[in-house]
Amino acid sequence: MENKTDKKWYEQIERYINGALTEQEIDDLWTEFLKNRELHDYFITELHFQNLRKKGEHRSRENRKDGDKATERSAIYHIWIYAMATVILVVAALQLFQISSRQEEELVLLSLPEIDHSEMAGAAIYRSAEHTPPPAEIVLNQGLVYVYENDLSLAIETFQELLQRELTGDQESRTRLNLGILFYNEGEYQKSLENFHQVAGIGEGEAGVIEKGWWYSGHSQLQLGSAEDATEAFGQVARLNGRFQGEAQGLLERLQAHTRETKVGE
Repeated sequence: MENKTDKKWYEQIERYINGALTEQEIDDLWTEFLKNRELHDYFITELHFQNLRKKGEHRSRENRKDGDKATERSAIYHIWIYAMATVILVVAALQLFQISSRQEEELVLLSLPEIDHSEMAGAAIYRSAEHTPPPAEIVLNQGLVYVYENDLSLAIETFQELLQRELTGDQESRTRLNLGILFYNEGEYQKSLENFHQVAGIGEGEAGVIEKGWWYSGHSQLQLGSAEDATEAFGQVARLNGRFQGEAQGLLERLQAHTRETKVGE
C-alpha cells in the first residue's frame, strides 16, 4: 500500500504534467526521481498516457471536423439538387402553362367575339286581337326594351326576376336564351353557358331557339377553353339540320385539327 509520502509525489507528478508546479517544486520532484526509480517510471508511463489521450482527442476533433465538412458538402450538394429540381419544375410548369394558354387562345379565336342582340327572343306573336299576351310575355318584351335602350343591367335583372315566376318551357327557354346572350357579351361565360345549357336541355319551344341554345353553348365552351365540350355542342347543332348547321360542321373540322395538333404537342 502506498504511504502518504508516495501519494504526495504521485499528486506532484500529476500537477507537473499539467504545468502546475513551481520551479522549486520541479527541482524537488526531480531530486526524488533520482532517489526513487519506481516513481520516475510512473512519471514516464503517466506522461505517455497523457500524450496518447491528447492525440486521441486531436484525432476525434479532426474526425468531427472532417465529418462536419462532409456533412456541409452533402448539405450543399442536396441544396443544389433541390434548387435544380425546383428550376426544372418551374420551367416545365411555365412551358405547360404557355402551351395551355396558347391552346386556349386558339379556341377563343374560333369563338364568336360577341352575340348580336337581334338573336334574342321576344314574346310569342298572337295574331288574334282577342288574345291578350300573358304577363310573362309582356315582361319578356320589357326586358328587350331595356336591352335596346342599352340598360343591360336592368335587362338582366328583369329576365332573372321573370325566371322566378311560373313559366312554360318555351317561355323559360326564351328568357334563358336572352340571359345567356347578355352574360356572354359581358364576358361572364360560365353564366352564359349555364343558361344556354338550360335552353338546350329544356328542348321546348321553337326549333330555332333550341338550336341557338346548343350553338351558343358551344361558343361559351370555346371561351372557357373546353374543346371537347364545344365539339359535343357543335355536333348537336350539326345534327339538327338548322340555320347554323354549316358553320357548326366547319367548326367541328377545325376542332378536330386542333385536337390532333394538341396530341402531337404532348
